[in-house]
Amino acid sequence: VDRNLAAMRSQVAARPVQIRTHFKSLKCGSLAAYLAERGFENFMAAKLCEAEVLADAGIRDIVIGNEVVGATKIRRLIDLAERAQVAVCVDSAENVAELSAATCRARAPLGVLVDVDVGQGRCGVATPNEAAKLALQVLDRPGLEFVGLQGYDGQNQHIFDAAERRKGWLAALKRLAEFRRVLEAAGIKPRVVSTAGTGTSDLSSTGKGITEIQPGSYVLMDCHYRKIAPAFGCALT
Repeated sequence: VDRNLAAMRSQVAARPVQIRTHFKSLKCGSLAAYLAERGFENFMAAKLCEAEVLADAGIRDIVIGNEVVGATKIRRLIDLAERAQVAVCVDSAENVAELSAATCRARAPLGVLVDVDVGQGRCGVATPNEAAKLALQVLDRPGLEFVGLQGYDGQNQHIFDAAERRKGWLAALKRLAEFRRVLEAAGIKPRVVSTAGTGTSDLSSTGKGITEIQPGSYVLMDCHYRKIAPAFGCALT
């Protein structure tokens, strides 16, 4: 694990990109605490329950990399935001409205990233104009703090051929840059632009305009990823 952490630090040493370790492949609070003690203090969770485990482990900077919808989960999200610095992704105006309504009754603001689709086709707004419109809605709603953009290129993570993976990465990066350009043209400055995973972490130094990457598997690794990212070793059997 220590060697893998050092290898990831080395990959981003060329430019100031923050490493936000994705918890979905660790799922162990004490391991997250171990990483935090070694300077890897920023985490991303796939689900609300993972974010709660991170907070219980003492992690204080958490992004939930998906949308949290519905009264029950949003109530838990607000409770979580009162004991950690939490941000969540959005891709619809309805979700922004329900988050704002719940946050207004809380003691802490909720960070929000606009989720944008850079080619995976899973979630996120489809066009830069939609992203700008949604960001303005976040800025206009009380209790919410606009943080930036998430554009995870999940479609590129498991491409074995290095040239094809780089091609996919550059296409996603170009699309993400267009989202950022349109927001800035509308007077909206994203503080965070988050993308990449273990499979494209070695390419992140070429990503002008991104501020953080969100790899997770690099910590423990697996046999599949070892063929794509040989800089990291398998740390768990």
